[in-house]
Amino acid sequence: MAAEIAEQFLIVDGARNVEEHRFDPTYWQISYTVDVEFPWLAVDEPQWEQLENAGWAKCQDRTSNWDSYLDVSETPTRVIHQHASEWIKGNRIITVVLRYYSSAPGDTLVMMPDNTNQRVFLLFDEDVKGHDTIRSLDLKCP
Repeated sequence: MAAEIAEQFLIVDGARNVEEHRFDPTYWQISYTVDVEFPWLAVDEPQWEQLENAGWAKCQDRTSNWDSYLDVSETPTRVIHQHASEWIKGNRIITVVLRYYSSAPGDTLVMMPDNTNQRVFLLFDEDVKGHDTIRSLDLKCP
């Protein structure tokens, strides 16, 4: 069911460079890029409503805002701007991560991306491992 959801409404119009990575039969990721002005969300209310209509429940947000942090694992240092949400249905979970990557002049944290290339990461876990995710992130899920 989760794969059908991804194909039906989590991969938004204008998506490009769509890739799927299977980690095992019950855990995989779909990613793509879409042009979206910051702070808009590529996956937002219309998709959330469709998830709810399909029986998925949104976990309490870790944050309702964008987070920005320096990524020093890259050279030169870059800034990652990220927004995440988790959805649960039974023992399945979908994590939606939206990101921008931008330059960090002088290794300085900038609060707005310098581009409109929003990366979307859809993580699907169709096994009880999702509950480990919920516990590790201290999420409040229905």
